Amino acid sequence: MLLERPALRYIQPMKPRLVETAPSGDGWLHEVKFDGYRTQLHVEAGTARAFSSSGANWTSKYPQIVAAAAQLRCTSAILDGEVYLPDTRGAADFSGLPAAIRWRPQDLIFVAFDLLHLDGGDVRSRPVESRRAMLSGLLQSAPAPCLAFSQELGADGPEAFAAIDAMGLEGIVSKKRGSRYKSGDADTWLKTKTFTIGEFDVIGADLSPTGAPVAILARRDERGLHYVGDAFITLKAADREDFWAYVEANTVEVPPLALKRRGTWLRPGLAATVRHLRGEGMLRHATLRGLRHAG
Repeated sequence: MLLERPALRYIQPMKPRLVETAPSGDGWLHEVKFDGYRTQLHVEAGTARAFSSSGANWTSKYPQIVAAAAQLRCTSAILDGEVYLPDTRGAADFSGLPAAIRWRPQDLIFVAFDLLHLDGGDVRSRPVESRRAMLSGLLQSAPAPCLAFSQELGADGPEAFAAIDAMGLEGIVSKKRGSRYKSGDADTWLKTKTFTIGEFDVIGADLSPTGAPVAILARRDERGLHYVGDAFITLKAADREDFWAYVEANTVEVPPLALKRRGTWLRPGLAATVRHLRGEGMLRHATLRGLRHAG
């Protein structure tokens, strides 16, 4: 009597640690960091399922990707990767991703960068180079362009990062050669992200969940003012004093935007130079670098 194999179970993903400088040397391989939603594909018995980074079943959100994965030439597999929306240049359009999932799922791409299970066997203990070679071979049977393999960048870490930065992409992930796949935070995977500088209107101030002071920011365009997120107040002492003096003198009761959050709200007149992750939409990893009185 043949025993049925247990159904594949979701595996907590391995998470790279954010660093300021990409590692250098032959001991690392480097890939493009795609700005999308971390996704785990499970292929089993001619069917496929998709899971979010938290383990939620998102199969129905990615119909084309799941249908293509179900046709891979294997009895079972677990692929780790990222679902992203390419823009006209081929870069990731993170801000457009939610709408694309709802209205244009056929435009989404799953780029696979690791393999956790193949044909009944757990391969997480194998070196990253071996897992990626198996993954590359598996994806050669992919029937549709919505499944792609994350190619290794043929350059040392700092050189690879500089090239990605010049292209306007989000960053790179560096993986230690010979390393195993381990769920959770890891020092054998490192991510280096590209940043840019922008100017935004300061509409308020608050404390972050950790208690650090943040400025509440908005972007102004032809349609008006739009909330874009918070930035940590990392200013020199004189500028920091200027900021809090402005807050004390220009507090208003009603926020300039209809926001469902707390804050000390300010009348218009203060602009901030902000360093933040490259990309459109809400600010991420943002810090205040300077202030300008707008009038």
